[in-house]
Amino acid sequence: MKNIVILAAGPAKKGRNRHLELYLNEHIIDRVIRSCTADNTNLYVVVDSKNTDLINHLGDRVNILHP
Repeated sequence: MKNIVILAAGPAKKGRNRHLELYLNEHIIDRVIRSCTADNTNLYVVVDSKNTDLINHLGDRVNILHP
């Protein structure tokens, strides 16, 4: 089995959480996850532990890692 790791680990800037910004009415992180989802592959997203908005948005849909 292969692994795909999405790096979204940069801390959110004050007033801007770029991974949760919308592009064509979809959160950017959701577009990346959809594009990286493949059969027989583990998907991980690396998220800064202080970025609670992103962690809450991801929920249990993916495996979350912290740097």
